[in-house]
Amino acid sequence: MGRTKGKHLESIRASMSENYVPPTLANPPMYKLDVILKEIQESRLAIEQRLGSITTELGTLKDDHRKLVDRVKRTETDITALVPGKKESESAIQQLQKQVEALQERIEDAEGRSRSNNICIIGLMEGMEGEMPHNTWRHGCGP
Repeated sequence: MGRTKGKHLESIRASMSENYVPPTLANPPMYKLDVILKEIQESRLAIEQRLGSITTELGTLKDDHRKLVDRVKRTETDITALVPGKKESESAIQQLQKQVEALQERIEDAEGRSRSNNICIIGLMEGMEGEMPHNTWRHGCGP
């Protein structure tokens, strides 16, 4: 009985070693291996297809990103070129505003002067000067 007990313990120790493979997995039936191999191949194809579509999408995203980067660079260049022109435009606008104000003052002054030339003399009748008003005043306010 002691010998069988020792052999049994020895077989247990052997089964606990790292190299131990259970008897059912050591020699599996061939049909199971074929099924497993087929599933692995199908999975591999599915993964390759998905990886291909991901690669295509990534390429498209890279192209779009590159286009956006180029567009932003062009926009920044355009904006940088506009800054000096903006300063010149602002100074030109200020000068034009001053000219407009001066012209408005001159217009108001001219309007006021033109109204002052329209003198109405009380006591003289309208149309009394005749056809040549300047001669009327030279000869003493009458025809």
